[in-house]
Amino acid sequence: MIDSNEEYLFCFLLKNLPSKIHCSNNKTGAYSKTPVPTHLALKNYKFIEFNSKERITIIVFDKDIHENKTALEYFNDIPSFYEWLIEMINIIPTYICQTTKGFQFGFVTNGFLTIQQGYNPKNSPELYLSDIKQKYIKYLGLDSIASSRNKAIFRNPIPVSYTHLRAHETRED
Repeated sequence: MIDSNEEYLFCFLLKNLPSKIHCSNNKTGAYSKTPVPTHLALKNYKFIEFNSKERITIIVFDKDIHENKTALEYFNDIPSFYEWLIEMINIIPTYICQTTKGFQFGFVTNGFLTIQQGYNPKNSPELYLSDIKQKYIKYLGLDSIASSRNKAIFRNPIPVSYTHLRAHETRED
């Protein structure tokens, strides 16, 4: 049975991601494959592409280490991490998902940030976003490489185990 939060997140991501995205079941293989329709990527792959060269709709951060431990060892679960995050920044993320070392969380922008090709003003929206991200990376002790990226492959926040369970149930019906 589908969890209402997963259904909401699925619809929300579908609405806010490009219509086709790169995806893979490992971090490194996604860009070597042809993009697939987003609804299929969300249901079938562990890692998906967030944003595009043309626009940014989801701002993603990654927390792997906290006080010399993996963030997962330190916080143990999403609710504990969520409480810490809210205490630190008092902004509710759109989603949080668990990774192998810690947690990934994202915020959906109001509308989207358009990337203007061939036009690089001193105070572009991308530079403004990068400045904001750098402040959060430093303040929260986030993974600076992953969290600095605007367009990248990140963990799919929709549980893959849910997809396999639903596919299995469908075959038996």
